[in-house]
Amino acid sequence: MVAIATTILTAALSFPSIQRVIYTSSSVAIALPKPNTVFPINSTIFNNASVEAAWAPPPYTVDRLFDTYAAAKLEAEHAIRKFYNENNPHFKINVVLPNTLLGEILDPKNQDGSTAALVTGLYTGEKNMWSSLPPQYFINVKDSARLHIAALLLPGVEGERLLGYATPFSVTEILKILRRIEPEKQFESDPEGE
Repeated sequence: MVAIATTILTAALSFPSIQRVIYTSSSVAIALPKPNTVFPINSTIFNNASVEAAWAPPPYTVDRLFDTYAAAKLEAEHAIRKFYNENNPHFKINVVLPNTLLGEILDPKNQDGSTAALVTGLYTGEKNMWSSLPPQYFINVKDSARLHIAALLLPGVEGERLLGYATPFSVTEILKILRRIEPEKQFESDPEGE
């Protein structure tokens, strides 16, 4: 992710008409979800614990997946800031950090749904990597799009980390909604401890 981010910024230097670049990071660059734990969330917090966990010596097991993803997003953000400081580009850069994206799949033909696969998997009973997602916040995909547009167009929003947290959710809550929509369908049991 670091190379992709800096390559895009380097290319943008060649186009004087570019006024802003928006990088989509993730809320996990701030912190991983910690169910039933109150902790601060703001634009000045960086998830250095995930960076340390991602770079820890082997074994490289699947339980490091979210730390590695978080570390990649955070290290890309650091690389963007370093690029900006060293190159003084003619454009401004904003970073958007949405939490889990849920909502209508806007282009179902060409989009697998990413985290929306959580809902699809719960509906079909098909397990996927999202099946074990702990309780956390989400943001609707349309609100996330609005946040990106704000990062791109609003005067005075420059060099910002814009956070996208709307409301808490859990797998149990999604299953409750699915059961209400289709009461005759048999869904999996609620996860323990939610």
